[in-house]
Amino acid sequence: MKQVFYHIARKGIRRLVAIGTMLIVLTSSLILLSCGDPRTEPPTAPDPGYTQTIVLAQDAVSNGQDVTMNFTVDGQLAPIVQPGVDKPARLFLTAYIRPDADIEWRELIISDSIPAWEDPVIHFQVEIEAGQTTVTNLTGLIDSCEANPECDSLAVLQTALADAEAVLTVFQDSLAFAYADTTRLGLVRDSLGVVLDDRYRLALQFDDDPIVTYPNAVFVDEELSLAGQNIYLAITDSTNVKGKTFTLNLAQLNAADASNIGRPIELNWTTCFSGVDRPCLAPGEHTFTVSLTGAETWVSAVLVLVYAEEI
Repeated sequence: MKQVFYHIARKGIRRLVAIGTMLIVLTSSLILLSCGDPRTEPPTAPDPGYTQTIVLAQDAVSNGQDVTMNFTVDGQLAPIVQPGVDKPARLFLTAYIRPDADIEWRELIISDSIPAWEDPVIHFQVEIEAGQTTVTNLTGLIDSCEANPECDSLAVLQTALADAEAVLTVFQDSLAFAYADTTRLGLVRDSLGVVLDDRYRLALQFDDDPIVTYPNAVFVDEELSLAGQNIYLAITDSTNVKGKTFTLNLAQLNAADASNIGRPIELNWTTCFSGVDRPCLAPGEHTFTVSLTGAETWVSAVLVLVYAEEI
């Protein structure tokens, strides 16, 4: 009888606990419904700015002719907050050239013709130093012999001195010729450098801007001789081609143009200035026109754009 009563009691207690829990939940819900939920969802975070990479050209043949590169700017570029640091648009422009006979000649001078004189010059210098010592010693002996009436070797000493001076003259003439030849080769090397720098000109034009720019370069004289690009100095690869990449910050592009001879210009193609009739990288269609002079030349280009945050 006691066991039956105990079982009924436990069952009743569990039921009372369950009913109490339900009452607590209902009471909490009523309180929340009557007072309202004070919590609010956080504002939606802005979409971060993003970068777009556009391949404009891949080994496009130029040979002095224009290569047209069309592209689209999808939206507003990121603003420039720190000039010189922020780069919302960068153009990686690579120039490829096939080395011609003048390039090969210049490199032969540097790698072979001038170095070929190094060992002979050292040899001439060593022999000249030894010959000068011999002449000095013989001259001293002759002076002593002439001061000594009993000296009977004056004629022998004088003959030896004449022979030593003749040998010394030969080495001095050889060294002078070596210096003259290396100087000549250096002038040829430098002259070829000027010619080659001007021969291979990488030019860039943006949209309908009449200015044709030459990145990282400067015109050096009234004949519009170009210097500074140094494409001919690039290493020749296994396919007998030289390639040099110009990394251009289009917010601060240093270049040369024919109307500013000897004075580089600075261009900003990323910012659209109010009231200024110049092209800029506003949303829409645009064109780069690139050319690379030379008999066998190619260009590749990649444009990287950084867009503004979308609020």
